[in-house]
Amino acid sequence: YNKYKRKEYFRKRASGASFNEVIHYFFDSKDDQKRFNQILLKDELDLVNPISSELNTLRTSLLLHMLRSASSNIKNGIKSVKLFEIGTCVDENRNEIQKMAFIVSGDSQSESIQNQGKPKSFDLISFASLLRQVIGGFELKKSEQKSALFNPYEIADILVDGKSIGVLGSLHIDLQEEFNLPKSYICEIDFERLAYEKIEVTPYSKYPKLERDLSLLKSKDLPFSKIRDSLNGLKIEELISFYPIDLYQSQELGDKESITIRFVLGSMKKTLEESEISTVMDKILDHLKSSFEMELR
Repeated sequence: YNKYKRKEYFRKRASGASFNEVIHYFFDSKDDQKRFNQILLKDELDLVNPISSELNTLRTSLLLHMLRSASSNIKNGIKSVKLFEIGTCVDENRNEIQKMAFIVSGDSQSESIQNQGKPKSFDLISFASLLRQVIGGFELKKSEQKSALFNPYEIADILVDGKSIGVLGSLHIDLQEEFNLPKSYICEIDFERLAYEKIEVTPYSKYPKLERDLSLLKSKDLPFSKIRDSLNGLKIEELISFYPIDLYQSQELGDKESITIRFVLGSMKKTLEESEISTVMDKILDHLKSSFEMELR
């Protein structure tokens, strides 16, 4: 019953985020799995008597069926495709795994007077925003996975509480051409790792929040994720959140780039005074200078 309720919960969230549900066979084509470098069942565990030559093994991923369905929709004149599926897959040892997959292709919205009949196509940010509506908050980290399905320059691991639960990215350009798809984005998640538990509320401050921006020079090789993890390690009580709002590169900066980070400060006890804000910002700046040799621009 709990597994059923869990599945229903995420199905409703996906539908509410404008995805359409698809359901495919538990079987797949072994030739396609080999061609697209997917996990394969061990030969001794494979099907002895498949139902057809095109469905001659068990699926190890939901994505191949999703690509075929998206392609059929595009060929039938659908300009904005948003599909999801929750289904059973197997690993190489035939152990069953519940996965959830998504694909978006084409226009990110319907034609309307607001976009003058020329809606924008999906990009990584718009796709990730839709996923957030379904699975909740998450972080993205550059992925080291090697997959024939994903563009190697636009692929990321999905992290929840620091643990990877899946992968998302743009479809490889060769597959876009093979399946006759426009720019498309795909995602596959280990369904059992999605959080499904009682929501606990947290108190919020009745005092105003304050924002301060820092424009800093950093090495191009330094990812924001390292800056984020390092600042989180300081455990500054008054620091509510921070995020990048601008990244600037030019020939004059050479091997460095300018990043602007917005810091949101506040207290549960009182309105922060300017001297307290300055102390916090100085602490942050000193830490960035000593840890990453960053400096004010």
